[in-house]
Amino acid sequence: MSVDVQSEVVISRPRYQVAEFMFDPKNDRLWMTGFIRVFPMQSGPLVNGARVERIGSFLNRKFSAVYVVNKAEEGKSVEMVTDEPFNMRFRYDLSDDGDATRVRLQIQSYGELLFKTPIPIFRKAVEEKLNEEAKRLKRYLENGD
Repeated sequence: MSVDVQSEVVISRPRYQVAEFMFDPKNDRLWMTGFIRVFPMQSGPLVNGARVERIGSFLNRKFSAVYVVNKAEEGKSVEMVTDEPFNMRFRYDLSDDGDATRVRLQIQSYGELLFKTPIPIFRKAVEEKLNEEAKRLKRYLENGD
């Protein structure tokens, strides 16, 4: 069974500033939850073929995973896939919303979930993680904290 969760937030910053921050993996730990270490495998922003190793935990399961960018449109979107802690696709979409930026975060699982957590609880945990990341991103970019 698959999980498809989205979160959306409007950030009072121009899209290019939001993209510059979000699409640079050096900033991941500032707004993403559950990561202990992040290792970009190349310098600069996320582009097609870029790889990032992230070490962290989710639902009390520690993992080390390589995330691979399979689609990137400069300043607008990034899609990444990985197989840890489960087979998933991350998608970040940015669009102009007046002088602000609308950010849509999406996590989709595919393949078999190896977690023993029931699907409704698993989905809720993914949704909570994504919503917290959207709030942290907004707070950091608007307030610097």
